[in-house]
Amino acid sequence: MVQRIIFSAAIAGLLSGSLVTIFQQAWITPLIRNAEKFEIKSTHNPKNHHHKNHPEKHFFSKTFFKTFSANTITSISFALLIISSSGFVKHFDTKKGFLLGIAGFVVFSLMPSIVITPKLPGDMSLPLSEHNLLWLLTTTCTAIGLLLIVLTKTFIKVFGLIILLLPHLVSLSLPESQINNELKILQTEFHIAILITSLLFWSFLGVTSGYFFEKLNPN
Repeated sequence: MVQRIIFSAAIAGLLSGSLVTIFQQAWITPLIRNAEKFEIKSTHNPKNHHHKNHPEKHFFSKTFFKTFSANTITSISFALLIISSSGFVKHFDTKKGFLLGIAGFVVFSLMPSIVITPKLPGDMSLPLSEHNLLWLLTTTCTAIGLLLIVLTKTFIKVFGLIILLLPHLVSLSLPESQINNELKILQTEFHIAILITSLLFWSFLGVTSGYFFEKLNPN
């Protein structure tokens, strides 16, 4: 059973890591580079022009392979999480994997993006440490809240809903983003790109985790 879980997660993670890396390199990375240009202009400091590295022109650059390695390791970890979560459902297969993948998208991408928008270079409205802390709070509360809502009785579901909404109440006190209109348009496109890429990633990861886990069944 352990080997089956590890092999399933490894294959699903490798394929999903490849998919998300291609999307990041083709769509998200150019948006980040454009935002860095705005950041340089806003500082009016010529030293920044020497400090920033020129973007690599080749698609399969060193950055690509570093990103691919990081994404693959992360994808395998998430695939292990999905397959481990299959203990809550009967007969884990492609369909159940897809549903668990969507749950992962909601927990790790959709809900955090509602509380705090993905951060581009040049957006100084919230310190990065606070941004990451709020993301962690949102994912934790969303996961616990959804588990309580789905798996418990009516009375406890209310507590699950309160926990689920807690980060959204905290976000009401956050300062508004202080960025110019050009960067705001770029921020919107970046937000959409992150959500679409994340949805494809989690859906594909869930489907492949369920598929390979079912196919590697010795029975």
